[in-house]
Amino acid sequence: MQLFPKRSAEEKREEVKGWGWITAVLLVVAVGGIAIFALSGGVSGSSTGNVWGNFRWIALLVGVIAGYLALQALFSLVVEATIGPERFIAVFVVLAICVAIYGVFFEQ
Repeated sequence: MQLFPKRSAEEKREEVKGWGWITAVLLVVAVGGIAIFALSGGVSGSSTGNVWGNFRWIALLVGVIAGYLALQALFSLVVEATIGPERFIAVFVVLAICVAIYGVFFEQ
């Protein structure tokens, strides 16, 4: 019995390809939302009451959220392409246990 079973190359390739597409789409949305805000002129917010000002701020919010999600997807892509999610979770748990032991025994 293996603790971490081997994944086939085809399965790994499909997962990496999927995360690559997700990352690309989120990057396009992030750049688009931030570009709409930056290139549309003026800094007036929703206090002016016009629809375009509201749209600009919503585009900025969507762009920032999509940028954050793109970073998360890029991280998942790197994990998927290198060590795999099972091993990453195991490493993360071991690191968390080490930090907890340090916090219990060495900090007052």
